[in-house]
Parts: sequence; structure tokens; C-alpha cells
Amino acid sequence: MKKTTPEEQAKNRRVREFKKKIYGIFKTAGFEYINTSDKHLKIQHRIVEIDSVYFYENILLICEDTGRTNKIKDHIRSKKQAFDEIENNFSIYFEWLCNNFPEKTELLKKYSLDRYKVFNLYFSQFELDLCDDDLSLYSNIIFIETKTLNYFHRMAQCIKRSVRYELFKFLKINSSEIGLISSESNRKTIKAPIIYPKDSTGLKNGVRIVSFMMSAETLIKTCYVMRKDNWEDAVWLYQRLIDKNKIKK
Repeated sequence: MKKTTPEEQAKNRRVREFKKKIYGIFKTAGFEYINTSDKHLKIQHRIVEIDSVYFYENILLICEDTGRTNKIKDHIRSKKQAFDEIENNFSIYFEWLCNNFPEKTELLKKYSLDRYKVFNLYFSQFELDLCDDDLSLYSNIIFIETKTLNYFHRMAQCIKRSVRYELFKFLKINSSEIGLISSESNRKTIKAPIIYPKDSTGLKNGVRIVSFMMSAETLIKTCYVMRKDNWEDAVWLYQRLIDKNKIKK
């Protein structure tokens, strides 16, 4: 057995930490995990192999992660072809998941195929040097680079399962598109606006105070930090992330 060098050991440790970080984010958010690494499926004339699948209700994430630093565009190109084959033959891929991971079948088949929203995610351990032309070629892939991954990892540590709402915002998913269609959200609305009398506020400048109440779940689903930058383009640019200890208190 070949003995690994300290450099190789350090590299392998970084890869494990990278994969563990991805797993930790989605498991914390309440997603189910399917390890599809090294499992091959022939679709049409192509052999498809993807690292992992995460799903929450009817949201399905097909994920590839890489630590490559050379020939990265070749790797992305090959995975795009795999994503395309899965998209064009989703029913075949879905049945393959159910047949090969029977412990997940009941949850997967909770929804019909037409209710699933599928996203292709590509995680890179290192920053990708992709220009606009490159991105236009891979328009059906969402690239998650180091800074974005670290942001979600930090948020998962701070707000735990509620990080799922940050992920939904990032993926541009509306709450109405998730899960079973119902009027449950209307029942959670608390309609109790309070208009404070002028005398009770102590303000003499014409300012009035109005309080609106909402459920904690609604608040965590919709709140975000206001910035001049678009957080969806640069989520790591938050001026101040949530403090983990303050959240616990």
C-alpha cells in the first residue's frame, strides 16, 4: 500500500472538509441526502454519474462537487452533458433513484414528477474563472463557489434549520412552489395592527408609531439584511453576519 505524503494527507483532509461542509448545510436545512457518487446510469447513449442528490419536499437538487484546479472547464462541460441528459429523461433518472435507494422511495414519490422543481448545482472547492460567455453556455447550472458556500455554512451554524429559507431565496423559489398546495399560510397570518396614541409615544414631531404582528415563522421566511449590493450576486458581502451566540440567547 502506497504511503501518502503529508501534502497528500493535507489535500485529502481539505477535500473531506469541503464535502462535509456541503452535506452539513443541506442536512441542517432539513434536506434528505442521497449519495450517488460512483453510481452509474446509462441514459440513451451516455453514462451519467453525479456526486449527490438532496431533496426537500418537491425541491430536488442534483449536485456535483469538485476540487479540480486543472481542466476545470472540461469537467464542467462533461457534467453539463450529464445534467442535460437527466433533464431530458427525468422520469428515467427518478425511477433509478427510487430503485437504487428504496429507503427514500416513499418520500420521493410523495409528489408527482410534474410537481418537482429540479436544480443543477456545481460546487467548487476553488474559485472558478468563468467569464460571461462561459456562464451563458452553462445557463442551467448554478455555480456555488467558496465564498458562497462559506456564507451558507455560517448561516446554517447560526440559524440552524431556518437556513433553508436563505437557500430558497438563493434558488429564487417562492414559498408557494414548495410542498403541497394549501391555504396553510393564510391561517398563520396574524392581523393585529396597533396604532399608538400620540400621547403614549412621547414624540412631538408628528411621527406616529404603528406595530404589525406576524408569526415567527413568517418573519424568518421573509427577513433579510438590506444592502446597496444585490445579495443574490454577492451573498458574502453582508456587512455583518448574524451572531451565533446572540441567536442562542
